[in-house]
Amino acid sequence: MAVIVRYGSEFSNGGNRFRFIGANIRGLCHFGGGDIVPRSSAAMIDENINALAAMGVNVVRVYAACQYQSAATCVARLGTVLDKLDAKGMKAIVCLTDQHPTGFFPAGDNVYYLVQYNGKHVLDDTWYNGGYLINYVPWVELCVNTLKSKSGVFAWELGNELCCHDDPDAIIAFASDMAVRIKAIDAYHMVTTGFLSSDDLKIGFSTAQALYEDDNIDFMTRHIYSGADDLHPMAYACDDVVWSRVQKPLVIEEFGWHSMYGDRVINTQAQVTKWFGLGARGFMQWGYQVQAYNFDDFDVWDYVGMNPYRYSDYTQLRAIYQAQAAVLAAVEALPSVLEPSGANAAIDAVGWAASGVYGLGFGGDKVYQGSVSLVSKYVSGAGSGHWLAIDLGANLSVNWVTLKFEGYLRDDVRFNVRSGSLEKATSLAGPWSAVQAFSNPGRMSVIHCLFSPSETIRCLRVNVTDTGQDQYARLLAVEVYI
Repeated sequence: MAVIVRYGSEFSNGGNRFRFIGANIRGLCHFGGGDIVPRSSAAMIDENINALAAMGVNVVRVYAACQYQSAATCVARLGTVLDKLDAKGMKAIVCLTDQHPTGFFPAGDNVYYLVQYNGKHVLDDTWYNGGYLINYVPWVELCVNTLKSKSGVFAWELGNELCCHDDPDAIIAFASDMAVRIKAIDAYHMVTTGFLSSDDLKIGFSTAQALYEDDNIDFMTRHIYSGADDLHPMAYACDDVVWSRVQKPLVIEEFGWHSMYGDRVINTQAQVTKWFGLGARGFMQWGYQVQAYNFDDFDVWDYVGMNPYRYSDYTQLRAIYQAQAAVLAAVEALPSVLEPSGANAAIDAVGWAASGVYGLGFGGDKVYQGSVSLVSKYVSGAGSGHWLAIDLGANLSVNWVTLKFEGYLRDDVRFNVRSGSLEKATSLAGPWSAVQAFSNPGRMSVIHCLFSPSETIRCLRVNVTDTGQDQYARLLAVEVYI
């Protein structure tokens, strides 16, 4: 059974990096069933899978539950689709229920979709506080237990955009419980949340971080439409911080662009380029279908979908995704080691020098004291250069350098260093020679720089070329591993 697994911030396919273009076909498992997507046909399953395979899509997200059928029937339908995907070298993110009353939820759970404070019908807090045990858990356990040997599974997903605003803490216990239950049955396939974003949960930075630090949850999901993150960047501030610290793979699991916000082709290309540039591992178009007429799989959400009937840009969008899929298909081996081990030699440093210092108490010695805090850090001056050098006290054979930035402790990634280089010299006076450049477009709060082979270093300089939000470079720690 070929299984994609989490490997640090990456997905691994047999030791090679796995990044993907994906698509959402919500009702795919139920096409031709005559119930939840009544205008569909069974032939449409193959038609859509074949079209996606030709486009270079590797992962398809499907909603597996249907309120009109028994759990056993839904499992059988899903199994058929998984086999068809696997035959094309594709896999599925299996969404197990929906926050919204779409009908893509287990039979019997309709009673939990109640009007909330915003006037919308969504899953009520009574479902999160034990109601899910009645219909949802038996359905999930049957589904996972029956299909766990299928190679067509990419990941089991707790649900679509689940959240519990009336009792935010309840989502934590629910996610933890269900991730444990699923992993106990299927230890091989990944588990994810299907959340719109961490911010949507309204549980705060530290709680969201703890949720995603759960080893049973393998990757983060984010749903973004029409550039919402660019229009309202602080609406995703929690998600940004959690991603920067937890550093599990991020998948843009739902994406679409409405024509009222600009040209769909231009903006889709820009978003694909942007998110893979920032470090996303997957990018999934919402509302895909190859058929040239509307058979009601996506309701009014087809306006941000990809189909030949709503807009005239289907061919152009297909070309964008096909080209990106070809780039991602290049085979690239993952490193055998992800993080440093051994002793941090920087704590024995004997001196430092810098381009400038913001003020008293922000000197370079702060980065090698062995303790990390927001009041114990190096902050550069506002001049044209931003560098900090430390003297390790002797020539050392260095294997790794770890840099910790502002977002490691501060709930804001905007001040994380974006790029720079590591340099070495025999004294703090230089001259300096380049060892390795580093780039941090995703604004990670911790980065690890591996030297292979090791570098002999007496004095190490961190030369920052992009400070981030403002003109000051902030370093909480420089750790040197030998």
